[in-house]
Amino acid sequence: MTTMTTELFAVQPVCSQPAGFVFGDGRYRVIVAGDVETRERAYQLVYQAYREKGYANANPAEMWVTKYDALPETVTFLVEADEQPVGALTLLPDSPVGLAADGLYKEEVDGLRAQGCRLAELISFAVKCNSRDIRVVAMLFNVVYSYAYRVANLTDFVLTVTPQHARFYRKALLSQNFGPPRSHARVNDTTGCAERISLRMAEEYSGYAHSTSEEERAIARPTLYRLFLSPAEESMFVAMARQAANPMTREETAYFFAGQPDVLAELNRYNWQSKRQTPGADDALGAHLAGYCAC
Repeated sequence: MTTMTTELFAVQPVCSQPAGFVFGDGRYRVIVAGDVETRERAYQLVYQAYREKGYANANPAEMWVTKYDALPETVTFLVEADEQPVGALTLLPDSPVGLAADGLYKEEVDGLRAQGCRLAELISFAVKCNSRDIRVVAMLFNVVYSYAYRVANLTDFVLTVTPQHARFYRKALLSQNFGPPRSHARVNDTTGCAERISLRMAEEYSGYAHSTSEEERAIARPTLYRLFLSPAEESMFVAMARQAANPMTREETAYFFAGQPDVLAELNRYNWQSKRQTPGADDALGAHLAGYCAC
């Protein structure tokens, strides 16, 4: 398969901090949320979207943040327009802590693990109602794919979505169902179903999108993969993301989970940051993190 470069996104590195990539004719910028300010903007956007949909109850902090956000492997991506957040999506790689999906689909997720799948869950996805540009949606899924596949060496995404949204994922990202509809207490008993996306398949369709063959480009055209970055653009993004991804610090954890002593106690019990800094740790978590650090 031969490829060609596209100007679809006009992706450019941004010199100011935090580092990011410009796309959508310069209208949007995607960044890794790697500090208090950018994480807060992402969590607030998701909270607002989830409140509108009835997924979240009111809370004084007005942020949607879970214990999984404090894990050292977790990476949140944020799209901004005119320095205002318009889209966010979080990548949660599998670890000894497990995935959020284990709460509803433990047996099904364990089945994928038994097959040798290296999993990550997509959580906390939101796009601002008045900014539902398909380029924002495509970029968010593009960057989580690129990071998961190129940096973290993962093989599959899992996600829990409503049956209505599942139809979109099956058409736009070629997801496959692997779990029946079940009620999800975390999002006010909203019914969800389990979907799986092969990253190898995503790579294949992204390649079709940038092929010099019209026949191959036509294969990707009905999907969001038609909007994914070219190989050259993706390489630029991956280089930026490797540098920008930072685990939540102890101070940030204390800030985001203030008033949640049970969560703080659990996080302290696992001592995430020290495990990340000592990849030779001989317990199961340390060994797992060593594997990710070596990617």
